[in-house]
Amino acid sequence: MMIAPPLGSARRIAFTAGGAFAAFYIFYTTAPIAFAGASLGAGVRVGIVMAVVVAVQPFVGLLGRWMATRRLQVTSAAISMGLGSAIMPFAGHWPGMLLLAVGFGVFVVASTAWIKETAPSGLLGRALGLYGFGSAIGGALGAPLGLILIEQAGTPGTAVVGSLVALASILPVLRLRTAVSSDVSPGESTASETAPRASRLWSNSRLIGLGAHLLAVTIYAAALSGLASDQNGRGTWLPVLAAFAIQASLAIGRMTGGWVVTRWSPLVVGTSALVLLLGATGIALLDPLPVLTLAATIGVGLASGACQTVALTWLMQRTDTTTGINRASAAWNICFDIGLGLGALAVGATLNQ
Repeated sequence: MMIAPPLGSARRIAFTAGGAFAAFYIFYTTAPIAFAGASLGAGVRVGIVMAVVVAVQPFVGLLGRWMATRRLQVTSAAISMGLGSAIMPFAGHWPGMLLLAVGFGVFVVASTAWIKETAPSGLLGRALGLYGFGSAIGGALGAPLGLILIEQAGTPGTAVVGSLVALASILPVLRLRTAVSSDVSPGESTASETAPRASRLWSNSRLIGLGAHLLAVTIYAAALSGLASDQNGRGTWLPVLAAFAIQASLAIGRMTGGWVVTRWSPLVVGTSALVLLLGATGIALLDPLPVLTLAATIGVGLASGACQTVALTWLMQRTDTTTGINRASAAWNICFDIGLGLGALAVGATLNQ
């Protein structure tokens, strides 16, 4: 009975994350079509959006001066995304893109920090795993939904649906209890007695966690980006099936990693996941039979998802102040965004050779 409330909070936040990520991926996947006739190419515009998403994340902590609770921060960010999606077709797309980018950048940091602040230390890994599962499923559903919408309803219809998805995402957390941010969250009051009290985020242990996270995301992004460009004469069925498989396995890997890390050391779990990740990547690079390619892709998703959750748990376990939580959340999310870019660049460089 003691476990239900904190995991219940994590589930609600995970549902909200799923909606927000779905709304963002509706935009992300439809941008090449929606911006096809724009003065700046779709790639440049999406690049600017991602740059804004990354740029605002280190400053989310400043919102505490005006928005004292995480619920207000998260819901305001989702509303910004909804408004941005709604006005996307107007004024050359720029106001909508900027509102969406700022909202999403604030959302990922504030919602991840909220998980930390609502889960006791013994359940932190599980709570973060649920959050990772929700956000991954949201992206997996939002991407194909966006492609269907842009084909059937055009840019205006896609904008309306994206806006509704973002706004609806706040419903699960509207009645969720939240406290004013303080230096030490209630869930960490006991753990803080034994937790390391390094004054800076960038200690050696944290850098190791961020490095492993960056590597895991880069390999995942390279695998996902490579599916569309490397069909090997087998038709389109394998890339489509593998793309769904890697997204689904990523979600499962994130949740599984969160559960496992509560039983064993993050170092042991993270190292094991990295070994699996490198092994699956090696198999995929050998260009095996379709069945082995699909199996390797699933392995990449599972291992990468587990690494991501373990790294986030590793970071969050080593901070017990609001400032530290904001920094850890921002660092993890920024590394994720950088990893997505590095993975795509790696595939592009390989194709250009």
